[in-house]
Amino acid sequence: MPFVEWRETVEGLVEPVSAQNLLKCSSPGAGCEPVETCFLCGPCSSSLDVAWHLFASGSLEIWDSVICLSQWAGRGQMRRAWMSFPGNLYAAWRWPVPPKGWDTLLPLVAGYVIQDFFAGQGIDLQIKWPNDLLFEGRKIGGILIEEKQDVILVGVGINLVSSPDRDMLRNDTCMSAGNLAVFFSDADFVPLWAKLVSRGRSCYTSLFTSYNPSGFASHITPLLAFIHQNVRVITGEDEHHARLVGLYADGGLVLESHGTREVLYSGSILPLA
Repeated sequence: MPFVEWRETVEGLVEPVSAQNLLKCSSPGAGCEPVETCFLCGPCSSSLDVAWHLFASGSLEIWDSVICLSQWAGRGQMRRAWMSFPGNLYAAWRWPVPPKGWDTLLPLVAGYVIQDFFAGQGIDLQIKWPNDLLFEGRKIGGILIEEKQDVILVGVGINLVSSPDRDMLRNDTCMSAGNLAVFFSDADFVPLWAKLVSRGRSCYTSLFTSYNPSGFASHITPLLAFIHQNVRVITGEDEHHARLVGLYADGGLVLESHGTREVLYSGSILPLA
């Protein structure tokens, strides 16, 4: 994967380029055909903002991506702020439009692609519906899908070396944060992302030849956090308890309470205290 240095100052998005905020990387050796490009930039509002800017300028092709050193306005689900400490991974990755029937499954597809990569590194992550990644019961990553005019960007945030303390998080309706510092250093996010993109592209492509949506939902059910456990189900101001049973073919979460099943499409789940 060739890496392109960020050489443009975009008002409100990226700090002026300098040796302090630009990470320099080299391209592959002679004979390697470029397949996708990764743009590296210094501190920015968010990697997604930079990616949308690059797309608008015609510079971001399918499978291209952006990674940045830190973010001052990173965002997660429901536009919540994503704390972005230096040394962690903050990326925006352009994906192709999926086959018909897969669009509502994209957060789970992204979770599976990332889980599959880390499994290959000997790190066992779980997918927390709908778009989080857990390690040893703590949230270490999040995924945000943004789509405009048939352009899909996958935002990825992974706590490689640090994570916010509990008192920095919202309240008791979010998971405790963790990180993967036992496996990585603060210099690892660039080569790690290059490997993830390469493996992830292959994994993404193979999914659609191996499964239909229903088969994929069944395939990843064992990877879900809290599968076959009782959980807190939070939807707006409402909260109740239910048993997590599995996934519906369109990505809805199947829950069971008092002998009755429901399919959850919005909201969140948490383990019982």
